[in-house]
Amino acid sequence: MPLADCRYNLGFTAFGLGSSQLLELATLFVELNEDWQEVRKAAIRDNIFRQSKESSLIRLEREFRLRLETLTANQTALLVESPSEARVPIALLAVFKRYRFVRDYAEGVLREKAEVFDFEVRPSDYSSFVEQQEPAHPELAELSDSTAKKIRQITHRILTEGEILSDTVPQRIAPAVLSQQVIAVIRDEDLSLLPAFLQPTP
Repeated sequence: MPLADCRYNLGFTAFGLGSSQLLELATLFVELNEDWQEVRKAAIRDNIFRQSKESSLIRLEREFRLRLETLTANQTALLVESPSEARVPIALLAVFKRYRFVRDYAEGVLREKAEVFDFEVRPSDYSSFVEQQEPAHPELAELSDSTAKKIRQITHRILTEGEILSDTVPQRIAPAVLSQQVIAVIRDEDLSLLPAFLQPTP
């Protein structure tokens, strides 16, 4: 099971997958010639995330800017040019790259279960994953019960919205169906990203 060598970034509990928000910001980024200063000003001025409070708009802009910044030029271009096939998987890719915790759970638990044809996700699967990560990531043991519960909820919500978990009870694993173009822009950057999508590594 994957073990990272630095603290997990667990700051995703206020957001889900956000595929529509990421696409909105990516489109603006391309339209404004990849000038982040102008993108930020336009995103807030035009309220592209349709928020009633400016503080919420600023938080969303920052979060999805940081996610978008993890993508390669080819990944961003595919997201904007082919949203019907790329919006969900590229948004999930951005989450995996920004939040290693979510990636490690998908790769180390869901993929391993799928490989042995065990497709039902049980509460103990997540609990065992966290326990196994705690020696390398003591920050997990320091979480309050409410924060730990929120992280569990949002992790599963992201993976459900990312279409590798079902929205049924109990949840079931459903390996992502990726187009060849999506696979190509992921593979061109780093083959090791594919297992988190429950894909075989060529």
